[in-house]
Amino acid sequence: MRPPAVPGQLLKGHRQRLGWSTRRAASTAGGNHTYWGQVERGVHKPPRRWVVEAADALGLSAAEQDELLAAFGHAPAMADQAPRPVEAARRRVEEAAELVGASPAQVADALAALGIPAAD
Repeated sequence: MRPPAVPGQLLKGHRQRLGWSTRRAASTAGGNHTYWGQVERGVHKPPRRWVVEAADALGLSAAEQDELLAAFGHAPAMADQAPRPVEAARRRVEEAAELVGASPAQVADALAALGIPAAD
């Protein structure tokens, strides 16, 4: 396991691997290049949303984005996006019911008849 990264240096490393200037990175992320440079130097700790937008602009993988978020002291993005299984199943049943004009209970019964568990 790697030691914890210095947040600004980690961000800078991702940017430099692309051969981008702070101006290009900030422009791609929809931000200010002066602020970007200050984040890299540790002058500012950016809000979580800024880190996510920067990671997206740099084309980081989900694991790299989570590492960057953690380095800046934010919760990983994957935790935000992963719906709990029961909630996801319930949502799918409700969407299916609306689509076919049936009640959620009717859709759940039809799924159960097919051996497909719905939501509890």
